[in-house]
Amino acid sequence: MALLRRNVIEKPPYDQLAVLYDHVMRHVDYVEWADYIEQLFRWCGASPHQITEAACGTGALALILAERGYSVSGYDLSDAMISVAKAKARAGQGNLPQFAVADMKNLPQGEADVVLCMYDSINYCSNTRELTATFHSFRGAVRAEGIAIFDITTEANSLRYFRDYRYRERHDGYMISRHSVYHPETRTQTNEFVFEGPDLPGRVKEMHRQQIYSLKEVLQSIPAFEWSVLGAFDGYTLDPPDDDTERIHIVMRALG
Repeated sequence: MALLRRNVIEKPPYDQLAVLYDHVMRHVDYVEWADYIEQLFRWCGASPHQITEAACGTGALALILAERGYSVSGYDLSDAMISVAKAKARAGQGNLPQFAVADMKNLPQGEADVVLCMYDSINYCSNTRELTATFHSFRGAVRAEGIAIFDITTEANSLRYFRDYRYRERHDGYMISRHSVYHPETRTQTNEFVFEGPDLPGRVKEMHRQQIYSLKEVLQSIPAFEWSVLGAFDGYTLDPPDDDTERIHIVMRALG
């Protein structure tokens, strides 16, 4: 009970979660996700070598793609997440990704064959102006005729699983608490994490906010002079999304 009486210290998203992120997200099958991304490459006739991943997190997907022979550069806004990604790369062998801090709305200019932005990172854009800025950033990072693949989480997913979701567990000396609430009036998904541990100066809280968009809103936010949308798919399939779809993957091609 002593830990519960300690001061609450608010930190930016992922500052504390970074060191526990791979455990908290251990249910995610990144190998399956990499398989699906390669399926989308084949579907659109792409044979990429150089991949830029925006919002790469702790580098789980980037490391798998690098193992498969791609040249991968991963960027994330969170210093803490990139620190974890770099540590994982240093511990690896063979073809490894390069990681650096960068906002997905302001990626380094480049000539990548593909830009990826996965695991509903796009939903961290708080409005459609930020969506458009992000897609413009993607265009600056990829060559003409290059491909962008990203996904969004949907309202169906929030209503089904995260309307009022609570989770609490102990791991590696930390107590991790999560409270997720969906606010349908604003279509905002909030995910509050609280961490307690002997090396922390108090109870550390992070508030994560994601905006839930319709597919129409996302498509209307894509600059038509920069991108041609090739397809939108239900989950990890090549089927069109419907009202029950929990995750939509979108593929687009950069215009010259």
